[in-house]
Amino acid sequence: MERKCLSSILWLILLHSFISAVHCDCGLPPNIPYGTLKPEFTDQMSFAVASTVKYDCRPGFIRAPGTKNYVTCLKDSRWSSHDEFCQLRSCGYPGDIENGYFEAEGISFGSRITYHCNLGYHMVSKRNYRECQADGTWSNMLPSCEEVNCEPPEIPHSRKILGFVGPYTLNSMMRFECNKGFVMEGTDTIICNMDSRWNPSPPDCIGAFCPEPKLFNGKIKEGKKTDGYSVGNSVKLECDSYYKLNGESRVRCEKDFQWHPQLPTCELGTFCPEPKLINGRIIQGKKTRGYYYFDSITVACDSGYKLNGNKRVKCQTNFEWSDFPICELQEGCSSPKIANGRITHKNSKRYNPEIDGHGFSTSDVVEIVCDRGYRLQGRSQSTCNKQRSWYYFGVEYVWLPELPTCEYFFQD
Repeated sequence: MERKCLSSILWLILLHSFISAVHCDCGLPPNIPYGTLKPEFTDQMSFAVASTVKYDCRPGFIRAPGTKNYVTCLKDSRWSSHDEFCQLRSCGYPGDIENGYFEAEGISFGSRITYHCNLGYHMVSKRNYRECQADGTWSNMLPSCEEVNCEPPEIPHSRKILGFVGPYTLNSMMRFECNKGFVMEGTDTIICNMDSRWNPSPPDCIGAFCPEPKLFNGKIKEGKKTDGYSVGNSVKLECDSYYKLNGESRVRCEKDFQWHPQLPTCELGTFCPEPKLINGRIIQGKKTRGYYYFDSITVACDSGYKLNGNKRVKCQTNFEWSDFPICELQEGCSSPKIANGRITHKNSKRYNPEIDGHGFSTSDVVEIVCDRGYRLQGRSQSTCNKQRSWYYFGVEYVWLPELPTCEYFFQD
């Protein structure tokens, strides 16, 4: 019985020793986000019961007053709880700027302050923010704001048609147009932007001219210039002797710096065109094989019509008839002659003189339009009227209201 008790006691001693051996040490101390182990504890892998390890604060954090910065290994191989012994370091008030304000995420380590300028001012600093650093100071210098002030735009060969004399502050507007003979490249209206720059960029006025109108076997009859042909200029062209013009004789320099309509050509002529006299006929010199230059004919009007022009015309060296006449009604108005304009309608119907002739009787209404580049002066419509004439002691036919004129007018 005594031997049995001795064995039991020995077994209890061994079991206690085993349990003590298993639970005597703690492993690595807990990882704390804002703290780091002091250097003397960083190389240890295990710690005995009752061992104490201490922490330092990480950069950007400072010790919280009255807190414990250590943990202890307990008998059950667990580490004791710890206080929140570090707190974020504060950088203090970041500072104000003139003519601006800031938006803050906070004033502790890692926070960013973003500065903005008031309306009418713009940021001149490269960085518009400050960050709270680990040592408790703010990064960067305080940014600065300056009043928006655009430089006076210099646009040679232009004039200002909208805007005032500077300073040119935010949203100041200017509008330009180029001098005659120059064309604008860019937008005519600019606005002073937040960054003290004009938006869009100021335009340029570029000297622009149509090319010299060259006509092979021909020349400029009217409008020749030596200093270039700017937009709106027009010239009249004619062919040399024995050449015939193919195309329009008058052309105009347009905004694309090309001549419109297209420059004509001069072709070696052979015959004048077959004479066409509506309400009339050739009474002398008629040919069936064409009319050479210097051929002449005599014309007359049909009954009820009168000749307006010379009755004898000649085929000229440019193979055009000299001042070909027209036949008008004896009892009616003269055919309207509108320089730089034409009749488009007669009695509300399309009018073509080569088909409809030149007869205008009482109550006929004509509508007149001007050529491109010319502006109508007067009424666009006129009516043929018969009235008593005290001057001729009879009747006369007149257009009422008075026929309009077409005056040169060019606008970009």
